[in-house]
Amino acid sequence: MKSTRGCTALIILSLAITGCSHDGTTALHSPPDIYIVGIDRSSSTNPMRTVQINQLKQVVTVAAINNKPLEFWTFDHRALCQWGAQVPSTPDALVPIEAKTLAMSNANNRHITRPALMLEQIAADPAFKRAKSVDILILTDGDNEVPTDNHLFTKEASLIAAHPSVRLAVLDINPENRPTWQQAFGSLPANDLLLAGDTQSTKTEDGFLGS
Repeated sequence: MKSTRGCTALIILSLAITGCSHDGTTALHSPPDIYIVGIDRSSSTNPMRTVQINQLKQVVTVAAINNKPLEFWTFDHRALCQWGAQVPSTPDALVPIEAKTLAMSNANNRHITRPALMLEQIAADPAFKRAKSVDILILTDGDNEVPTDNHLFTKEASLIAAHPSVRLAVLDINPENRPTWQQAFGSLPANDLLLAGDTQSTKTEDGFLGS
């Protein structure tokens, strides 16, 4: 995802301690207890794979700098935790895992996207439950190819949104999928939810900062 006016939506998640404020000055944020990244690796996201990897690397770098644990999930027809809740020793700590788990593929099972399964795993994750504050970054076009997952998707989204202190950014989402995600996580305060596509406006980015 390209940045707009010097502030990328990734950094706006407050994965670093700084961000862009309304007037262009620096806004300070305390790092969360844990960073959680979920990446849609279904075949429909193959064109954005390089961008996804770069976004993940930014989160790993910030987690390493802040000495905070990170969890890395992938999802397509199933959800898998590729990196447990641990502190990255260096910004390159996940490079071998990235190469293995995020390789582009057109395999049949990669034609199915089931984000509800990842949300279900995160909502039940002990690391998520015990953290006092959580920043979640989901990199997806927002597709869901299994209509019967809709109820599960809504249920698990509401469980995640019910966490006492969670901030969520869904990046690279297609406009047609945005209302579904917006409705599912609608109970989150506006400043704690960012849904951003390639044409995301600075106004919405600033709103997520809460500054």
